[in-house]
Amino acid sequence: MEQSIFQYKHLNFAHLQSYFKDNMDKMGDLFRMFIKSTTEDEKQLNLNLEKGDYENLRVCAHRLKSAYKYLGLFEVGKILQEVEDSAKEKLPITLIESKLKAVFLLQAEILEEMKNYLNR
Repeated sequence: MEQSIFQYKHLNFAHLQSYFKDNMDKMGDLFRMFIKSTTEDEKQLNLNLEKGDYENLRVCAHRLKSAYKYLGLFEVGKILQEVEDSAKEKLPITLIESKLKAVFLLQAEILEEMKNYLNR
């Protein structure tokens, strides 16, 4: 029995179908690529956070923000915009860290949904 797309809390299938129409294989390919790249981006963000590297935090948040928005995951995109802006303004690293924690919590749920979709 195929899992209903309505059982997903974060994935925006209405938005995704505007790109992929009925070609769900391409959407699956995108999910696989996204899972791999965001895992690497999370490592990079944590490393930049540890170093206090504002510029690379800004750049990585910007890149990740664009990917989330492309997928219709606007809530995470909004938080990443805040991270990007905070890094640009060199606000306290603890503030950026708290925003990234929120991103990583949502990201874990989103990646789990993507994996569930791929394994349906």
